[in-house]
Amino acid sequence: MNIHIIAAIGKNRELGKDNKLLWKSKSDLQNFKNITNCHPLIMGRKTFESLPGILPNRPHFVITKSNSITTNLESGVIVYSDVDIAIKSLKLHGCNDLFVIGGGEIYKQLLPHATHLHITRMDWTGDADTYFPDVDYSMWNLIGTKVSNPDDTISWEYTEYIKN
Repeated sequence: MNIHIIAAIGKNRELGKDNKLLWKSKSDLQNFKNITNCHPLIMGRKTFESLPGILPNRPHFVITKSNSITTNLESGVIVYSDVDIAIKSLKLHGCNDLFVIGGGEIYKQLLPHATHLHITRMDWTGDADTYFPDVDYSMWNLIGTKVSNPDDTISWEYTEYIKN
């Protein structure tokens, strides 16, 4: 199974504050949608709660020990209490590509297992309470880049890597 980590980060690896994104970029969100469409997503509870709703065409696997979220097969939400159990279950069910969408702790737990990184570096720095883990990019091969349009509200550079 390929484990893809996808994240938009600030210049100092900032991810969010108070369970919210730190910037607004319609083009970055469209890029995220294009990359993850029709693929299962795995995330922590706080990330799930921060979403505007269920993201269409993508099963949601939520890692939480809280009882505030329950499995709802009709909406495509499946809850696990542990990352390792979730990964084993998804492998058993033939999942080929899984996209990790946050938050910070879930990224940290799954980074050692990741096969692909999709990192958008936002031209932003500021106050945050959640950060992306430090990555040793010498273990990764760059396979593509894409930059934002000049008319975007915030400039960004998307980079895709595959593990050596």
